Amino acid sequence: MHITVLGADGQLGTDVIDLLSKALPVKALTREDFDATDRDVFGRLRPFLEDTDVVINCVAYTDVDKAEQEKDLAYRLNAEFPEGLAGMLGTSDKILFHISTDYVFSGRLGRPYREDDVPDPINVYGKTKLAGEIAVSRLCPRHFIFRTAGLFGKAGPSGKAGNFIDTIIRLARERSSLRVVDDQVTSPTHTLDVARAIRAFIEGGIGEYGIFNVVSKGYCSWYELADYVLRRLGIEAELVPVSSDEFPRPAARPRFSSLDNSKISKWYNMPRWQDAVDEYLRIKMLLPKGGQ
Repeated sequence: MHITVLGADGQLGTDVIDLLSKALPVKALTREDFDATDRDVFGRLRPFLEDTDVVINCVAYTDVDKAEQEKDLAYRLNAEFPEGLAGMLGTSDKILFHISTDYVFSGRLGRPYREDDVPDPINVYGKTKLAGEIAVSRLCPRHFIFRTAGLFGKAGPSGKAGNFIDTIIRLARERSSLRVVDDQVTSPTHTLDVARAIRAFIEGGIGEYGIFNVVSKGYCSWYELADYVLRRLGIEAELVPVSSDEFPRPAARPRFSSLDNSKISKWYNMPRWQDAVDEYLRIKMLLPKGGQ
């Protein structure tokens, strides 16, 4: 089983490469190997993918606010690139793993979203990711679309100062008080757990293609996540819960975009979000290994 990871230097791609390369032949392709915005990108990629059985697409435009202004670029990376990739792979027997997001939903449903709920994105980022999902589903029969949420990983998101957990820790050490929104709810997920789910599907030879919610069990607000992290680390900065209305941003956010992960539990058991955070803090050497 030969595997190629596209976007191997990103937050998720880094953990996918680190995990899979321990047991399987993996080819890592980064921005230095190809430009996903190049109109001839698939001509350049084709030689890399000829001897590949599984392609894991971690390429994405992930800056939710910037996407409101950089619509063309977001659409190119999140919709056109996966469409071209799926079209190229769909005529072969190769398997495509494509990464999507909880932001394909509006957050108005009032319960965790299942895979068969109808998407209704409320920002450009979510709309471009949904377009990518539709293209992959239509063009590549052997596909897995893994919807994730609230990702955090050791590499950090590309083009940002750090993931939410890293940012909260840094700010709490710089300031005595922090304001964090408490009316946006998600399912915080460690990129390493997403990588483990991908490995489980590859090694298990899973053939039930389609969409899967690959997120931690449970859900919380960003305020609750920040409070949990600071309490675990014994950092005494004051946290002030505030509404999203007090933090106007270019892109609207779903208020309750938690995902139901019951479907994937048949093949892989995702951890509780608290346990995922604890593992991440241990990897960052902020908590002792094996400690409580």
